[in-house]
Amino acid sequence: MDDKTCINEINKKVEEIVWNEFYNKFLNTLSEEETIKYKKQIQYEIDEILGCDMADYFIFNYNMVKLGREKYDGVLTYTGRGSCASFIICMLLGFTTIDRNKYSVPILPERFITKDRILLSKTPP
Repeated sequence: MDDKTCINEINKKVEEIVWNEFYNKFLNTLSEEETIKYKKQIQYEIDEILGCDMADYFIFNYNMVKLGREKYDGVLTYTGRGSCASFIICMLLGFTTIDRNKYSVPILPERFITKDRILLSKTPP
């Protein structure tokens, strides 16, 4: 398998996980307007993740947090680490319990990841 095929599979996997978690968490609980809002936000975040080749970072952390919860009843953090809480995807994947849509204070996803910032710094979030 070449690098491009591998990256495409990893990208598909992170999208699959994110959308499955979205539907599992919010199925029949959001209004149509809220659903549209979340879907737009999630797609924006997915595009940023894929644009800076960070899908494997999210898959690794998702699996690590999931394993810790299942095997050890672990808690990473209730609030989030740094600007992680600004991504809806981080809430869906269990990295934080914060849903930025539930707060009146703006919580900006650009503080966590943008393609430009990650590609320039060459460091993970």
